[in-house]
Amino acid sequence: MNTILLVISQFYFKKTIIHTKTTYQTTIAQIKNFIKKGFKNLSENETTQLEAISKSFASFEKLHYPVPKPEAISEMIELKMYEMHLSQKKYLNC
Repeated sequence: MNTILLVISQFYFKKTIIHTKTTYQTTIAQIKNFIKKGFKNLSENETTQLEAISKSFASFEKLHYPVPKPEAISEMIELKMYEMHLSQKKYLNC
């Protein structure tokens, strides 16, 4: 069963490569529709589609909308805390 999902995922990923801003906007709309439906209500096929679209979306954003590196130490700590899902309270207790 996982092999079938992998093949379907690869098919959708190849099909949903984002090259233009128009395709990017269409992809945003598709992702929003999946979110509106709710993750628990998605079929296996829709879940596979969403995963493939999300990977393509992330690749496009990383290339065209890179997140600037923090310049100050406080910004670096803040970014790291965000990445690790830490609050100040949790961070101080580490």
